[in-house]
Amino acid sequence: MKKILTALKVPFIVALFIASSILIAVWGADQDRQTEDRLWNNGVCSCKGHYQLFDIERTRGDEYYYYKCDKCNGIFKTTHYFKYEN
Repeated sequence: MKKILTALKVPFIVALFIASSILIAVWGADQDRQTEDRLWNNGVCSCKGHYQLFDIERTRGDEYYYYKCDKCNGIFKTTHYFKYEN
């Protein structure tokens, strides 16, 4: 009986580790998106200027979008394309 319980513990621990790793990765991606959404702020900079898309950088498998404020020239880099909505 002890051998059966020991044999079941190892796959359970491995499955638990894999599931928690996936959960942490999904949570991290969501946090990243929320941070970018907060920075975007519907296209309005903290100085009350408006962000304009001014550059797109493409690397292997990744795209980065650079937005620049038309008032203070503040820049932020994101992996998401945002559309300005009035």
